[in-house]
Amino acid sequence: AMRTGKLVEAADYSSEATIVCEKNGLTDKLARCYYQKARVLNMQDKTDEALTYFKKGLTKVTGINSKKEQSMILGQIGFSFANLGKLDSALYYQNQALKLNIELKDTLGIANSYSNIGYVYALSNRLDQTRDYYYRASALRKNAKDIYMRAASLIDCASLEQEMGNDTRCIGVMQQ
Repeated sequence: AMRTGKLVEAADYSSEATIVCEKNGLTDKLARCYYQKARVLNMQDKTDEALTYFKKGLTKVTGINSKKEQSMILGQIGFSFANLGKLDSALYYQNQALKLNIELKDTLGIANSYSNIGYVYALSNRLDQTRDYYYRASALRKNAKDIYMRAASLIDCASLEQEMGNDTRCIGVMQQ
């Protein structure tokens, strides 16, 4: 439902799934339920409530992939704080996600963290830092199988170059 823009329906499904997991003690599934519920709330511009569920999800992460899940949730918490204009908090959580991705040696996770950190710097109009992180992300995604991620990084870099008045660099990046 979320992918088709049916947010009310998605909110209902995520709420039902959360209730089922809570009632039946499915703690291994709670983190994912809270995460999905929070994502829907974010899309509905209920960021404060979303943060509550992201943080609940973070406390329930367990299992073999727990660090990867923690990284995803930390990144979403960072985005939530960015949407609230709390950029110092956003950077804190994005950097926590980055640390986990580095620890996991997850190249694409690191690239995503770099891109997310660049986004927060862009919101605070710190364009030199934005450029640094966007280009780091692009370098790591250069050989990624996911062409969308490669293209998204190049678009971020090109858009920034254009914003900074570097038209020649913008064109060069777009040609890539």
